[in-house]
Amino acid sequence: MKQPLWQLALQPIRYAAAWMGGWSRLIALIFVIVAAFIGIRWQQSFQPPIPPQASQVNSSITGDVRQTTFIYAGGIEELRLFYHDRMPKLGWRYCGTQADPGCSQLPSLVDRDPNDFDVYRRADDRDNRGRTIEIWPRINQQGQVFVSIFETRPS
Repeated sequence: MKQPLWQLALQPIRYAAAWMGGWSRLIALIFVIVAAFIGIRWQQSFQPPIPPQASQVNSSITGDVRQTTFIYAGGIEELRLFYHDRMPKLGWRYCGTQADPGCSQLPSLVDRDPNDFDVYRRADDRDNRGRTIEIWPRINQQGQVFVSIFETRPS
């Protein structure tokens, strides 16, 4: 008697499960592959614009935070204006500073004024649970504007 087509379609999956040592191992492998794919997609997703006057640009990912740093050849207010102009064009809204309740997803620094850090959220993120882009400029020991940009995943 002929097997139904759906049973024939499932045979390779059954063989894979048997070869892997059971369904739980096959499901675990599928979970790992999906998680890796999601992580790679996040790494390749939107990265905030970098001003043309930026130099020594570096980027790294630690856990759920991507950090981009650079030296900016201009003033802090000029940098803020660059992001206030550019981010809305890319679908981001200015949420406020780290001092504003519900804006930031990062811990406050004891030695820095939370009003110094601008926080952006996606324009459609009305409950403030989505990812953020937080721009932390400061003057370094050489008198240059050193910028750290933190992009967080949704909470």
